[in-house]
Amino acid sequence: MTIDETDSQLIEHMLRMEREASEIAMNHIAEFHPFANLPPQVNARLLHDFQRIGQAKGISKTQMLVLLAEDINTYLTRLRSHTLNHVQIGSVRLAVLVHVAVAIGADETIKIPGLSAALRDCRFEDAADCLMMSRWPMTATEADDRKRILELARMMRTGTVPTAWLH
Repeated sequence: MTIDETDSQLIEHMLRMEREASEIAMNHIAEFHPFANLPPQVNARLLHDFQRIGQAKGISKTQMLVLLAEDINTYLTRLRSHTLNHVQIGSVRLAVLVHVAVAIGADETIKIPGLSAALRDCRFEDAADCLMMSRWPMTATEADDRKRILELARMMRTGTVPTAWLH
């Protein structure tokens, strides 16, 4: 196998993993605030509705999810230079990193002390601990947010999605 074939396989693997991570992150993030309580559809708007939207930034869940999908792709791209060498993390753990990036930003996620080394060495318990010791959990103000953080730490440790998602 040539170096070009190896590089091509690595890139193909990473792109597949990023697509899977994007789907996992979308499914997980959509279950929590502010997405959980949005209406599934917004009917045709009247002029005064547009005025209210301009003031309140009100959009439908579908519109919000479209924006989220675009942002997830942006976060995957921004994290790529730090995850490309850690292909063993898999799509679930990559989705966790994306989710954390959505909460605190890609730059802050990348800078979490010890995280990169833990991922590089496949020490996923340590990677979850690094996440939990970062400023990310301090962003949780609601019970759902705290549940999400615990769930994501568990996903980092195990590399699996919660069993409740499979039913």
